[in-house]
Amino acid sequence: MKPEQMIKEAMIEHGSPNWVAYVPSSVRKQVPADVIADLRKSFAGVSESVANRRDTKHDLIDRWCLENVFAIVTLADLAQIGNCSKEFVRQKTIDRPDIFRRLSRSSYEIRDPKADRGR
Repeated sequence: MKPEQMIKEAMIEHGSPNWVAYVPSSVRKQVPADVIADLRKSFAGVSESVANRRDTKHDLIDRWCLENVFAIVTLADLAQIGNCSKEFVRQKTIDRPDIFRRLSRSSYEIRDPKADRGR
């Protein structure tokens, strides 16, 4: 099989940038960079695992909080929701007291800052 064909099939099946893991570097080196760029434009979609990386830890937590107003959560729960460390979540709760109302040492109530301002 020609190197260009191997790259094309990997791009179609696995998307960009994951196709690189399925084509050996010895094969990739045989194809000029401009040809690979053309193939990527024509055949490579975005890999499934990469699309989710656009959501940052902040986005994941903020979106969850908007959907779960008045929920009571712990730092461990928020860390799992944001796929991050408890230290990151602890700092976020300190930085955003308008969203996180502290109930106890590690329990917080989720608030809606816009609704609270309307009162």
